[in-house]
Amino acid sequence: MIYSKEVYYLYTKIALKAHDLGYGPLRDCFLHFTPLFTRIAHTNDKDPNTQFEELFKKIDSVGSSKCEEITELIYKFFINIQELGFPKEPSGLVGVFYTIYYPKFKNLGIHFYLPPDLKSSPFLIQSLNQRQYELKELFKKARIDYPQAERVRGFSWLHNMDFYKRIFPTFYYNKGTISAKDYYGSNAYWGQFVNRDGSCRKDSANKFLNCLDTKKNLATLTECFPLKGLEVICDIKYFYDFYGV
Repeated sequence: MIYSKEVYYLYTKIALKAHDLGYGPLRDCFLHFTPLFTRIAHTNDKDPNTQFEELFKKIDSVGSSKCEEITELIYKFFINIQELGFPKEPSGLVGVFYTIYYPKFKNLGIHFYLPPDLKSSPFLIQSLNQRQYELKELFKKARIDYPQAERVRGFSWLHNMDFYKRIFPTFYYNKGTISAKDYYGSNAYWGQFVNRDGSCRKDSANKFLNCLDTKKNLATLTECFPLKGLEVICDIKYFYDFYGV
């Protein structure tokens, strides 16, 4: 999915604010405070480091004070990727979910993905059974593919939402470890600004921008996200029991 220009404007605004407040070079501000590098890495099969540097050569050429010009460069970069036939959907996608296994920690990560042809919100109350069916199929496959997995990990702003919590076992939240994780280089924070068609959620974006305007030091910048990215970790056995696999 290609995001609207307004979404990339949010990236640019917080990076420029961090730069103005002395965080460091603008590229470091983008790397720490936005998911720009992550999105580049996930949108095609080319080396993301090379692509990031090529993009920043163009950004450096326009200067660090020109928000609209920087936003336009980022937007056009992703439009060009789309014209080449990217991004492609994640491997192993079931409905709107897929998993990644992290062998070092024996964690199975649950990830959310919005297919571009989705006709309605995936979190309407009438979609509850469908979402749980998708997760059941996902964990049925995971039990076969990753029998060594011990825990399930999720990291998303969506864990603040009641509907999202209802599609998972209650033990995920009651028995698991829940914490706000300050990692801003992923959609765990930034997905809250994006509608299913890639457009910007105006209310959330306006709150974010108005808040940024009031900040005078780096330590308080991240207070501007309306919802925190929550990390949840729980034993995988609760998922197998809940979905009956």
